[in-house]
Amino acid sequence: MARKPPISNSVKELRERHGDMTQQQLGDAIGVTRQTVIAIEQNRYSPSLESAFRIARLFSVGIEDAFSWDELSHRELATWLLSTLEGRWSDERTCDALVSEFGLTADTARKALDSGRDGVIRAITGKKASRPEPKTDPVAHATYDILWSSFDQDEFFATGRTPTSKWLDWLRDYKAKLSTREGSQ
Repeated sequence: MARKPPISNSVKELRERHGDMTQQQLGDAIGVTRQTVIAIEQNRYSPSLESAFRIARLFSVGIEDAFSWDELSHRELATWLLSTLEGRWSDERTCDALVSEFGLTADTARKALDSGRDGVIRAITGKKASRPEPKTDPVAHATYDILWSSFDQDEFFATGRTPTSKWLDWLRDYKAKLSTREGSQ
């Protein structure tokens, strides 16, 4: 069963405050079906960015007044991504699971996977200064924080700041995969 999308909203409240607008009327106004409006209001579906802006504009509110992002979901997503990366899932399998489990679009799933990898790679460098910014890349930031806090700093960097762990093996495999991909193009 799919998890609730990480975006919550106040669409139903805005619609009801707007002269008891029906779900059908809202759908017609923004170019979606009544069923889509129902799914959005029940937080079972996250609208496209275009639809979200149309909803906000229709009710004369800022987009952040109509929709909010659940910050805790970044950590949940990062934790889940770390388990798939550790398990050496294929990119296709990981992205398909992100779509079905988190309700992401295929494009967003690919970006989340890339962000998760970036967080792992930055944590493996062993430099706290390379920590991703939470506002610009919250998934990479959460992945980095989870992984960084799990390292025994003395053991992880025991020999001349050279990391030793299962994640170093993952990084070697990932770099080999990238070079194989680049070589076949």
